Amino acid sequence: MPSIRVIFLAAAATLATQLALAGPAVNPGHPAAGTAGQSALHSAATTKKADEAPPREVSEIDTNTCATCHGSLPETKYSTPAKQFVASVHADDRIGCVGCHKGDPRDPTVRAHDREGGFTPRPSEEGIVAICGGCHSNAPFIRRFNARLRTDQGDLFPLSLHGKLATSGDPNAPTCATCHGTHDVVTVSSLLAPTNPRNVANLCARCHENPELMNKYGLPVNEKAKWQRSAHARALLGGNPQAPSCTGCHGPHSATPPRATTVGRVCGQCHPDQLEAFRQSPHSKAYRRLGLSECVPCHDPHEARRSSWDVNSSEFVCNRCHSKDAAQRKVAAELSQMVSTARGRLVRAKARYDALKAQGINVHGAQYSLDQLDTEQQKLSITLHSLNPSRLRGPLAAVMAAADRSENIIAAAQQERQMRRRGYYVALGLAITLLGLLVAKAVQLARQRSRSKA
Repeated sequence: MPSIRVIFLAAAATLATQLALAGPAVNPGHPAAGTAGQSALHSAATTKKADEAPPREVSEIDTNTCATCHGSLPETKYSTPAKQFVASVHADDRIGCVGCHKGDPRDPTVRAHDREGGFTPRPSEEGIVAICGGCHSNAPFIRRFNARLRTDQGDLFPLSLHGKLATSGDPNAPTCATCHGTHDVVTVSSLLAPTNPRNVANLCARCHENPELMNKYGLPVNEKAKWQRSAHARALLGGNPQAPSCTGCHGPHSATPPRATTVGRVCGQCHPDQLEAFRQSPHSKAYRRLGLSECVPCHDPHEARRSSWDVNSSEFVCNRCHSKDAAQRKVAAELSQMVSTARGRLVRAKARYDALKAQGINVHGAQYSLDQLDTEQQKLSITLHSLNPSRLRGPLAAVMAAADRSENIIAAAQQERQMRRRGYYVALGLAITLLGLLVAKAVQLARQRSRSKA
C-alpha cells in the first residue's frame, strides 16, 4: 500500500494540473454548473435530509478529478467504482462524481471530502431519490444531454407502491439505484442495462422471485415464469421491441399493480380494438357489476396468450365460467365453430403455399393474398371479443372470401405446374422418339454403305 506522502503528492500534482486548465471557479449562477442539483423532487422533498444539499457549483472541467484519483488507488473499494463510472452514462464533465456525492474536487486533499461542505460518501435511500430527481426532473438541464428523455419520473415514482414503501422507510423498497445501478449506469437502450426491455423480467425477478422477501408482502413469486410462457415474451424475445415486459404494463416508475378499474386500460394501450369490442359484449356489464377485470378472466395477466376455442379441450376458455350453463355453452359452441372454420382455412392455405415453396415454385401474388387473409383473420379475432355470433358472420365471410382467393391462386399455380410437367414429359417423349428414329436411320445408312462396298 503506498504511503500517505506518495498519495498526497499524487493528489497535489493532479490538483495543480486541473487548476491550470480550469481557470477561475464558476459563480453559483453560471450555466456551466447546471441547475440539476438546484431542485429535488417535489414529492421526495419531504424525505430529503438536511445534509443532502444539491451538488456544489464547480467548474465543469473539475468534476471528474475524483475518478482520476480514485481509479489509481490500489483498494478496489475505491478504484472499482471509479473505473465503472468512467464507462457510465454519467461520465460527463457537466455531471461528474460531485453530481451525486458533492464535495469540491478542486481540492482533493481536504475540501473534496469535507462533510461540512456537503460531501456525502454514501447517500441514504431517501437521498438517492432526491439526488436522481434533482437532475432528472430538471427539464432544461436534461435537454442538454437528451431532448427525448422524460422528466416526470420523479413525480411518478412517489406515487407508485415502490415509492410509497421507500417513503415509509421500508428497507426492502427499491429506489433508483436498485434498478439502474450506481456507478455503472448505462442507457436503457443498451443490452447491458438491467432496465433494457429484454432484461427487465430478470431485473424484477431479483426481488419478485425471492420467497422470503415476497412473503412479507403476500405476493406470489411465479410471475416471471408465467410471463416467459406468454405471447408477450415470445414476441419480445423474438425481436419485437414493442412487446411488453413487466414495465410495459406496470410502468417503469409508476409501478402500481393494475386493479379492476385499470387493467383494461393497460391492455387497451396495445389492444384498443379488442377492448372496444369487449365493451360491446354481454360480459362487459356483468364484469363491472361483479367487480371483475375486463381481460383477466380469459387472459392471465402475466401468462397472456391466445385462449383455446376448442370445445373438446380441457382448456376451452368458456368452461372457466360456463361449464354447466347450457344456454351459454350453445353460444360458445357456435363461436367455436366459426373460429375453428376460419383458422382451418388459414392453416390450409398456408400449408399449400409452403408446400409449393418447398418445391421451388414461386406463386405470383400468393403472399399478398395470404397477407390479406391474415388481416381478415385478425379482424375476426378482434370481433370475437364481442362474444356475439351475429357480429362475427361478416368478418367470417371476409375470411372465407380471402381464403378462397388465396387457394384459387395456389390452385392455379399447381395446375400450371402440372401442365408444364405434362408438356415436359410430352417433349421428352418426342425427343426420345426422334433420337430413336435418327439412330435407326444411321444404322440403315451404315448397312447400305457396307453393301455397296461389297
